[in-house]
Amino acid sequence: MGSAFTCRWTMGLILCVTSLFGVESLSAQTCRTQLQPNEIVLIGDSHTAGPFGRALERQLEAQGVGVARYAVAGSRALQWANSSENRFSQLNITSSCEGRNAQKSASDVPSALHWRESRPPPAAMVFALGTNDAGALCRGSLGASAFADVRRMLEAVPRGTPCLWIGPPQFPTGPVARSCGERYGAYVDALRETVIARCHFLDSRTLRPNANASNCSDGSPLIANAGDDLHFSGQRAEAWATCASSGIQQILTPPPSGSSPAGSSPGVPAPGRTSPPTSR
Repeated sequence: MGSAFTCRWTMGLILCVTSLFGVESLSAQTCRTQLQPNEIVLIGDSHTAGPFGRALERQLEAQGVGVARYAVAGSRALQWANSSENRFSQLNITSSCEGRNAQKSASDVPSALHWRESRPPPAAMVFALGTNDAGALCRGSLGASAFADVRRMLEAVPRGTPCLWIGPPQFPTGPVARSCGERYGAYVDALRETVIARCHFLDSRTLRPNANASNCSDGSPLIANAGDDLHFSGQRAEAWATCASSGIQQILTPPPSGSSPAGSSPGVPAPGRTSPPTSR
């Protein structure tokens, strides 16, 4: 059965619709809410539902890391930090779980709060959110109240479980740039300062993957290459996923005795540490 994944920017949100072709009915399966041992939870928006998320899941599983992937296009932290069944209903767009990329009931996707009591707990929790929040928040106050939902998500991470927040990349053109202008850098900086109190933060704005993504610091800036100036496809999505996969492996692997703690690099600072300024 064929499918088409299309997106548009509306009211500060990335709205995406998956159109399915063929006579097969939509999957009636529900999102799994029980983890396997040593499995990570990956939560995100349309980036995670699309090529970037699929590539990240595939790369991690090729390295022996189990992934439970949950993504809702157009979603913000406020929806993932809410456990009510209708939290995604106003988006009225495609949701995804476990990489099936099939339409689901909005109430079927577990919130970030669900994993707080999960047994077994996640091996790690990875959040890839921020693009939609930028459109909604960047022109207002960026004080503590603006990130209350982000803090609720971070507080729901089980004690002792490592976590990583994959920050949004640069958007020099397109709807995010038009909506936020110079305030975009301040928004991501404020998001980072909120996150590092509990989790590692991968600042995607600083990533410079080379041609084969063997190095994430000596190539070109990570810029959206889809026609909407919002999304990633092809090698660009693969490169972003490779850099994110490296960050996830850092938080999963304890550092050797006497070495710097995992996540102490500029790309993935340790929780509670401030990474080098990256405002644009």
